[in-house]
Amino acid sequence: FDRKAIAGVLGVMGRTGIARNLAELSAAAQTGNLYFDDETKSSLLNACSDIREMRNQLLRALGKRG
Repeated sequence: FDRKAIAGVLGVMGRTGIARNLAELSAAAQTGNLYFDDETKSSLLNACSDIREMRNQLLRALGKRG
């Protein structure tokens, strides 16, 4: 296992608070309270990009293609 890559992913996850933020967005969407403008769209796209990068780093750390 590539400990440096795994540590990098864990660091990104800790800094961004992605899990908490996604849970809040999900709850707001389910109740119809999600305000969606260009800034929100940009934030969601950035979050998707961050998650994609974390996935790729984890796959590489595990010796898989990412």
